[in-house]
Amino acid sequence: MKISFFLYLFLHASISMAQQTSPLPTSSLHELVTQLQKGGYVIYFRHAKTNLDQMDTDREKLNDCSKQRNLSDEGKQQAKLIGQAFKTLKIKINELYSSPYCRCIDTAHAISNNIIIDKNLRYLLGLDEINTNLLSEYLKKMILKQPTSNTNTVIVSHTANLQEAMNLWPEPEGVAYIFKPDSHQAQLVGKILPKQWAEITEQKW
Repeated sequence: MKISFFLYLFLHASISMAQQTSPLPTSSLHELVTQLQKGGYVIYFRHAKTNLDQMDTDREKLNDCSKQRNLSDEGKQQAKLIGQAFKTLKIKINELYSSPYCRCIDTAHAISNNIIIDKNLRYLLGLDEINTNLLSEYLKKMILKQPTSNTNTVIVSHTANLQEAMNLWPEPEGVAYIFKPDSHQAQLVGKILPKQWAEITEQKW
């Protein structure tokens, strides 16, 4: 059964703080980035900040950005800053996957030009139960898959997808959740807010 966007938010409103880690302090950020530089993590990004005056009006022709909610000017700057941080900090990426929505593709392209657009990462809110379960299980398997040695896997997708797969609602837009896959589970080791990438790159390494 399909549910509206506003009903979905209402049903999951209590999740936002109870099930999420707090923003990491600067010292912990340094430790986390040191681990990311060594590799072995899955980094899940919610797309950067969007223009809330726009709405998705066609969920079939996803190559038409004019019919979607797109990155705002602030979101484009967020994505650019994240991409610069990855390069400055030498965080290696083996595979970077993106939802086919333009806001996710644009966020991913700011991190690397070498991206894989995966239709199974598309926005699942409003899909029927069968497709919702299929896409959430697909994402869960991606997060559980260990990256190639000394590299990380990056996924850029949406709120509802991570909520269905891992019972986490990623807030705000542009946030990164860091998972450490280990056998049949993936440990959430922290999250990095969009504004914290600037703090990280300003540190002495």
